[in-house]
Amino acid sequence: MIIRNKYIPFKGFDRIAIYPFIFIKTNCVLTNEKLRHELIHIEQQKEMIALGVLMAVLLTLLFGFNYWYVLIALGLFYGVYIVNWVFELIKIPFEDKEAYKDLLFEKEAKQNEKNINYLKNRTRFAWIKYI
Repeated sequence: MIIRNKYIPFKGFDRIAIYPFIFIKTNCVLTNEKLRHELIHIEQQKEMIALGVLMAVLLTLLFGFNYWYVLIALGLFYGVYIVNWVFELIKIPFEDKEAYKDLLFEKEAKQNEKNINYLKNRTRFAWIKYI
């Protein structure tokens, strides 16, 4: 579901995917490529939520239920995203803002946003090859 507004995403970005929504700034022109880019992120997030749920179930079986496990399921994508960003910032000079473009999730989305058949032919966990 696409939601146009003036608050989300934060300053410096014109669109962001937060499963199951794509937030777009009111003044942003949504091209097919931009939409496909965000839809790739939605697929990545669905995969990470499924992986997080699996991890939460395993932790529950091993140690009993804990509400923190729900956060693992919902936050795994952003946790990996942030850790990946930190490692990229360490690899390059801090002033260089290109770390964002080197994130594994962004690489997959950017390299395939022009391919109109990518989402149809995409294999699950395709982002792994960008590590």
